[in-house]
Amino acid sequence: RDVMADVKVRLTPEQTLRSAAVDLAAARTGLGIVDVDGGGVITERDVLRAIAAGDDLDTARVSDHMTPRPVSVPSGTPLGEACDLMISR
Repeated sequence: RDVMADVKVRLTPEQTLRSAAVDLAAARTGLGIVDVDGGGVITERDVLRAIAAGDDLDTARVSDHMTPRPVSVPSGTPLGEACDLMISR
């Protein structure tokens, strides 16, 4: 809980990647939480991969490029345990 970041950007799966990128930039963050069943996240890296693949940011959707159901841990998880999980995944 001591190193968790506050969620600054909430996105919908239907948003375009351009809209998501604008929201992330405005909040000066590289991570957005996607409100879907089971949760999801999208990062600046996901947007860059879409650009590199030639996707049109005005038609590509967040749902096509997000990570669905990301692995998470409860806020009381020791930092070392959380790091081990990140490395193993």
